[in-house]
Amino acid sequence: MEKERLFRVATIVYADESQILSPRAIHNKIIQSVFVINNNKGLPIHSIIDCIKSEYNLDFIEEEILEIIKKDKSLSYNTSTHHGSDNTIFNLSTKRYQYLIEKTNARDLKNFINKFVKTEYKGNLKPNIIEETIYKFLYEVLNKNILVHHFINVSTIVKELIN
Repeated sequence: MEKERLFRVATIVYADESQILSPRAIHNKIIQSVFVINNNKGLPIHSIIDCIKSEYNLDFIEEEILEIIKKDKSLSYNTSTHHGSDNTIFNLSTKRYQYLIEKTNARDLKNFINKFVKTEYKGNLKPNIIEETIYKFLYEVLNKNILVHHFINVSTIVKELIN
């Protein structure tokens, strides 16, 4: 389900909510999400690129990913090469992977929806219909808020330019 994947990556991106996120930090978290999706399986660089493209429709280049991994100061990544191969394999450190799994499980929207269905909902709709409806609602609200925020910023810039 596309919307569920988007909420999962949002959870990973904002797992460390105490920091202000730069584009580089967001890229790093998207790369980390690839390993969460793949159960921390070791992946070559091109598999990471392919996964980012297929999961999020984003284009990353090899140099961009390698720079993020190499400059990682928190030791979030493991790197290994096999004898006789130029293929370097990457994955997350066990500590970072466990941290992200715990955060995504604790903040998993599906868990909140299931709790709502079990404890609060008194209607006749099936749980999967309720879940899909909530995902659609949140997806629309978030997209509209992002568009409104962008419009407000553009409007402010245009007004400043005119004045």
